[in-house]
Amino acid sequence: MRRFHLFETVDLNWWPQVLRDGVMDWLRFMIDSHKNFNLMAPRLRDTLDKMGTSQIIDLCAGGSGPWLTLAAELEKTGEVQILLTDFFPNEKAFRYTLEQSGGRIRFHPERVDARNVPSSLKGVRTIFSALHHFRPDQVQAILADAVNTRQAIVVIEGSDHRLYGSLLMLTMPLFMLLLMPFVKPFRWSRLFFTYLVPILPIAGLWDGMVSMLRTYTPDELREIIDRIPGQEAFSWDIGTQAIPGSPIGITYLIGTPDSTVS
Repeated sequence: MRRFHLFETVDLNWWPQVLRDGVMDWLRFMIDSHKNFNLMAPRLRDTLDKMGTSQIIDLCAGGSGPWLTLAAELEKTGEVQILLTDFFPNEKAFRYTLEQSGGRIRFHPERVDARNVPSSLKGVRTIFSALHHFRPDQVQAILADAVNTRQAIVVIEGSDHRLYGSLLMLTMPLFMLLLMPFVKPFRWSRLFFTYLVPILPIAGLWDGMVSMLRTYTPDELREIIDRIPGQEAFSWDIGTQAIPGSPIGITYLIGTPDSTVS
């Protein structure tokens, strides 16, 4: 299947924040439940060690991503500090994550554009299940900003197979109907827009299907990197991480500045 760049509701500027937050809270709940991103902890730790830092700047954090479980996994091998950022900051979700982590996971309250990250935010940049929201020229700008500022970047997508991932997404509305009451922090608005006016299951199905159609393959990511001036000064690791018991793996991209180039 070739890549299609259709729209997702969460990308629309006019989409109500309550609905955007509802979808993002659901995605965080699912990520925390399956814990598949914990499989990337060794590669993340290796990147932190190479850069000589414990600081992670999480871009496009949405509803806080995988950090409540992944941070605990990373802490088994050393210190880690995580700062959540987003172009549409979900402050309620960020504050919930801050509280649940005992203050170990912090957040940046102002908008952060992944294509032009403020110079004050230094550390290993991460993007979880969000790169597909951007068109190829925007992906190039995101990676170029990391190259130009010599900041390591780790990009992790939730699927390495568009067809299998799309078929899996067909089950999302059912799971949302069954599990939405268990999503935390509890919000009456999520229940209203799930059961009385079922916008969230419809939006979740649409966004999930589109996410699969927009996901970049490793070959497509390599083509984008080849167009970035100065990318030769970075080391790039692009591949897939198998998920035990699943036909779907995780696509990842890791870029670190070459220590021999100043």
